[in-house]
Amino acid sequence: MARPRLSATSSSGRFAGLGLDRLAIAVGTALIALGVVVAPVVPAGASYLPPSYGNGRVVWSSYRTIDQTASPHIAAQGQAGLVTIDPSTVACLVTNPATSPVHPSKTTPCVSYTPGDVNQLAAPTVDPNCTTGGNDTEPSASYLGDKVVFQSDCSASPTGGTPSIWEVPFAPSPTLAGLPPTRQLTIGGQDSRPVFAPDNTTVLFVSTRAGVPGLYTVNDTAGGLPTATPTPLFIDPNGAAVDTPTYDPTDQRRIVFVSQASQHHELILLDTAANTLTNLSRLSAGETSCQVTIPASGTYAWPPGCTTQTTFSDDKPDIASDAGRIVFQRTDPTVNNGASQILTMAYRHDPGGMSLGTDAFALFSAPTGATDTNPVFSPDNKFVTLQRQVGAGDILCAGGNIGTANATCNDSINMGILGERSGGGYPYDVSFLSTSVDRVGPVTDQQPTWVNVFAGNAQVPEAPFAVALPLVGLGVAGVGYGLHRRRQRQSATA
Repeated sequence: MARPRLSATSSSGRFAGLGLDRLAIAVGTALIALGVVVAPVVPAGASYLPPSYGNGRVVWSSYRTIDQTASPHIAAQGQAGLVTIDPSTVACLVTNPATSPVHPSKTTPCVSYTPGDVNQLAAPTVDPNCTTGGNDTEPSASYLGDKVVFQSDCSASPTGGTPSIWEVPFAPSPTLAGLPPTRQLTIGGQDSRPVFAPDNTTVLFVSTRAGVPGLYTVNDTAGGLPTATPTPLFIDPNGAAVDTPTYDPTDQRRIVFVSQASQHHELILLDTAANTLTNLSRLSAGETSCQVTIPASGTYAWPPGCTTQTTFSDDKPDIASDAGRIVFQRTDPTVNNGASQILTMAYRHDPGGMSLGTDAFALFSAPTGATDTNPVFSPDNKFVTLQRQVGAGDILCAGGNIGTANATCNDSINMGILGERSGGGYPYDVSFLSTSVDRVGPVTDQQPTWVNVFAGNAQVPEAPFAVALPLVGLGVAGVGYGLHRRRQRQSATA
């Protein structure tokens, strides 16, 4: 039997008669045109898909020697260099069940640790680009784990001892002869607090070039380095000093920094795409509607519901690689005898669904007389390294089953798990990654950062809206054109 032809009364014929083909072609063409229009204003490459993260070595600034037997190339001159350790090589030597507070699962807290595999990364006294010495501080590792930026006041540099931003390949060495060469990225300003952007080439830092500390960037692949003209990113319209910025690992258009607008420092989220500021510290204190648009000129004021200044000071934020939580230090005169503690709060993708800036709680309690500062997430978000000050500084690791007899910094627990709250006893014990054998001065080990062991594909920009629109438009227009051709064939055979 011959197959009947579609007529104007069939479903396909009715749709064609309604001009669905022409409508689809028109809509597709409009989407393509819209994509062309918005392309210039959409920051392509601003948002990055996170890579696979793995915990590598921890780097910090230190006044100590490489190890107990090394020559005092740093310590003898009182200068800070960069050292690094493999956390998995730190083991417990002595335990003390009476030590508290600990999580109930940690029955044998460790009180003494092995030195671990410590290597040098940068030493100002032997650096060929800094032969007269200086201090290398504030290290921060790149997202791919291949380089580290830091602040140095190398007196042999063109800045003549003025703090500036430097970079070194991540190639630690057990000997001074094997250290990788450093290079200077900036000159001509008081520069500090460098951090890498998720694109692995942009370096964000704080500088006083405008008279008040603001945020600037430099691309470490650009020519003409070191540069005296970095790119200004944010100068607070209210004249407040900014400090300790950190990028959102999943979207480098978002930056959390410390605002020193008042006696008490506050954490602020800068959204460069939306041109807004959000006061995270005030949100954590119960304030509401804490977002303002950055004015083109003049100053800004926090809206009603967010006008009460905090009674504590927040500092040194770090964002988890999944953008779920922020870890930071808080100094509250009414808590812990006014000593700084390590806290965490919800960020954009909190695993428990908590709102931005809420659910702030302390990770653990420092012993009497101790101050905990400079926290940073491990790449897999299961641990936090920090600096503990008890006379001299030590680098600690918090999380996992640390505190047990066989504790390492590789045991598994997520710092953002709901239910792990201080109300039931501090859930996270700590282990020492550095020891106090060869101390020099009141501060020895400080400012840790964790290096990512990269696994998987390189970070790539998410497809921006300007690209998605034309692609969708082509698809819709293609469907319309197909309907149109079918209609023409039906007309020819009718």
